[in-house]
Amino acid sequence: MGLPMLFAFLFLMILGVPLYLSLLSTSLLGIVMLGDLSLLRVMSQQFFGGMDIFSLMAIPFFILSGILMNRTGLTDRLLDFSRLLVGSVRGGLGYVNVVGGIILAGGKRLGGSGCLRPRLNPDPCHDQGRFFSALCRGADGG
Repeated sequence: MGLPMLFAFLFLMILGVPLYLSLLSTSLLGIVMLGDLSLLRVMSQQFFGGMDIFSLMAIPFFILSGILMNRTGLTDRLLDFSRLLVGSVRGGLGYVNVVGGIILAGGKRLGGSGCLRPRLNPDPCHDQGRFFSALCRGADGG
């Protein structure tokens, strides 16, 4: 039973079918080959059980907190404060990025340093050259 399922999966992947559809159709093929259609109920329970992970609910809230911090101007004030601390040092823009991320990490994990990227990277990093732009994007993990 395993060999036809493996060949079906590989065939679907070679055809360019998305991974989730390949896995779904291969598991349906396995259920049909077993002849026990009551396993379809278990399959749906496994799908919804995988989405019921509590930590996955935090992802939209992290995105929301980053959007709120950008809209209210908190990230601009945070970057201004970071520029006051380390902006005058050689390579200060990278330091500003790191200090801003450190402050956000200490602030009850609000939004992550990803909300700093729209404020720092488009204008200052773009004009500084490819190496410095890559350094800025690497400093905040993106």
